[in-house]
Amino acid sequence: MAAQRLSLSGQFGLDPPHKATSGQCLSRVLRSNGVKEPVPLDWPKETAMFGLRLLHHRALALAGLLAFAVFAWGFRPFTPVTTVCPTCAEKGDRVIFPDGKVLICDVIAKNQDGYVLQKYGELRFVQFPEIAKIEWVSGKEPVGLGNYDQILIHNKEQTVLHGTLIEVEAGKPLSMRSPKGQVYQVMPPQVLVYYQRGVRKAAPMKVE
Repeated sequence: MAAQRLSLSGQFGLDPPHKATSGQCLSRVLRSNGVKEPVPLDWPKETAMFGLRLLHHRALALAGLLAFAVFAWGFRPFTPVTTVCPTCAEKGDRVIFPDGKVLICDVIAKNQDGYVLQKYGELRFVQFPEIAKIEWVSGKEPVGLGNYDQILIHNKEQTVLHGTLIEVEAGKPLSMRSPKGQVYQVMPPQVLVYYQRGVRKAAPMKVE
């Protein structure tokens, strides 16, 4: 606000707001033609209007952000691991972020909101707007990435479960079998969202 007021004073030759009274007539110097024009200003009203415009712009910016990203949290990096061969070239898909950073991992699944990544046995979910592109190790996106199911857990670790849903019933735990045969059960309140063959679905809460 202070920077904005100083800018207006410097451009139009106005005194700072604290020196003006409501309804006071101040002169604005029109430097383009050298003519002085009296401009009545009501500083409390002008300040209120400026605040409303600022809130409006912030609301539009937030709406624009939500239109591009489904979840407020961003991508959680993989846990750093010291490799036994630092000079060996990593193999895998190259996930390139907008800032130019590159993550080499395995992209194992895709749904309507993003990709499931795997590295060192960990799983991560990355939304489409968070990445610039993917350079596939095979040269093109593999067929069948959307044939799997995922459960995103509602916790700070952003836990991702990947595999095939066994049972989906309102009010009961979600059961999922991983590609290695492990079976997981997740209670509905723990589910942030789940995907069935790539389609996003809400947690199946029991209707009273």
